[in-house]
Amino acid sequence: MLRKEEYKRVIEIVKGYTNINEAILYLENYKCNNNPYLKALIKKYKKRKKLIIEEKKYIEEHKEVEFEMKEKGFQNIAGTDNTGQVALAGPVIAASVVLPTDFSIPYIGLASKLTTNKIDYLAEFIKERSLSFGISEIDFEVVEKLNATKSTDLAMRISIYKMDLKPDVILSYCSKFSGMNTKQVIVKRGKQKSLSLFAASILARAERNRQMKKMDELYPEFGFAIHKGYRTKKHIEIIREKGLSPIHRKNFIKRIIRDDGYNQISMF
Repeated sequence: MLRKEEYKRVIEIVKGYTNINEAILYLENYKCNNNPYLKALIKKYKKRKKLIIEEKKYIEEHKEVEFEMKEKGFQNIAGTDNTGQVALAGPVIAASVVLPTDFSIPYIGLASKLTTNKIDYLAEFIKERSLSFGISEIDFEVVEKLNATKSTDLAMRISIYKMDLKPDVILSYCSKFSGMNTKQVIVKRGKQKSLSLFAASILARAERNRQMKKMDELYPEFGFAIHKGYRTKKHIEIIREKGLSPIHRKNFIKRIIRDDGYNQISMF
């Protein structure tokens, strides 16, 4: 019989192991290893071990492009990404980052399921451990004047310039941007093949989420904290009902909402 006090002591001992294999071995060899609580604990640690193995595999797969660039002689490899280009409201955000060769990141296998809190956590994790990073914002008013494509191009350039470290090569997953003498490489399915691109996307998403949360506090009736200014069914319904907020991209919205619906939208 495993008493409650003894079970707590076992948990504390297991927590002290830095090697998960050693922790599992300790539990399996424990005198009361048939205890249902210990069985559940062993199962939990084996599941964690599986996740660690999968995560290491994901990380190696996500370094495919970086390894290739290193073999070609490039040292400072920057990943750059943007978010907000196709949004109906708010800024365009871009981020660039150069990572150390041995960089590893948690939750990479769950990229498509990341919560806002995890994105925030990962953004700080990346900032603290990167060799250099830069984040830029193009305000919605500038997006209106330039258009979304030019604004994105500008945002990505600025994010590169804001880094302390000059990159030897710049990776992006969509298109090359103007005004850069540095070599640029487009990586198809980049966020699955490049850890730098994945990290840049996290930085951009975290910053834009933060900005849209602030906008939600200013204009709570528009739900910016939920849809982040993107074209969702709920967002369109809110626009039709309440009109446009001061941070909506009016010129862009004119092109995507039918004339009969747009006529009913009040302009601020």
